Amino acid sequence: MTSNGFEVSLYIPKQHLLATQAHMVVAPGVDGYFGILSLHSPVVSLLKPGLLKVHVDQQTVMKYVISYGVARINDNKFALMVEDAILLDNINTVLANQSIDAYQKDLSLSSSLTQKQNLSKKIDFLKACVELRK
Repeated sequence: MTSNGFEVSLYIPKQHLLATQAHMVVAPGVDGYFGILSLHSPVVSLLKPGLLKVHVDQQTVMKYVISYGVARINDNKFALMVEDAILLDNINTVLANQSIDAYQKDLSLSSSLTQKQNLSKKIDFLKACVELRK
């Protein structure tokens, strides 16, 4: 890999969604969006639901909505491991809103803290999908 780019990998549980070369990535960290360029110093960051932009070249930007997770840059390789991800263009806001309603109902009926946390994370991700697809 030349100094003009680096490897980017996006993983969700049990699936490798993306493996590409990029010259820049912008990711939603818990403290705000951050950018990664080639030859970046090693970093580990927590991620929150938001828009991931992978700049493959000057004209091509791949856009994913991602959920909570962790990102790591080391040796010119940027890996993101998240709970869920979807291409921005593939989001169906009607289905996402229906899922939000169903999860909110389940959340109100749940007595398990773990289940409530999992449902809240799903709701956060779906709300990000709907907001970013506007």
